[in-house]
Amino acid sequence: MKDVETRDWLRDGLRAVASGVLAIVLAVLNFPLFALFVVSLVLTPVLGIGLVLLPAVTALIRLRADLARRVAGWHGVPIARPYRPKPAGLAPVGWGRYKWIITDPATWRDFAWLLPGAIPFRSKQSLCH
Repeated sequence: MKDVETRDWLRDGLRAVASGVLAIVLAVLNFPLFALFVVSLVLTPVLGIGLVLLPAVTALIRLRADLARRVAGWHGVPIARPYRPKPAGLAPVGWGRYKWIITDPATWRDFAWLLPGAIPFRSKQSLCH
């Protein structure tokens, strides 16, 4: 009986450590993703660079948000993907994809979460110094 309890305790502890490490990695990613998103928006009028850059940056931000949603699901808090469906026949880059991304409210919620989501990492980092 004691071996089973020890094994459960060890498994739960390893899961907690893995979740904590993943949370820190996701928090660290917030700063560069925030900067890339702002740069891609600013560069939209400059030769249309944002039309190419924004879809790629948004895909990374959504990937990061999906990982955070998955972690929440592991802990019993399922969170559905909130994005509007992609219109049929949408090109990988260009005005149509840019407009679809910019007009999706979930894009702006993901963007708005990038800085507050990095605060736990920052506070943990300050505790270590």
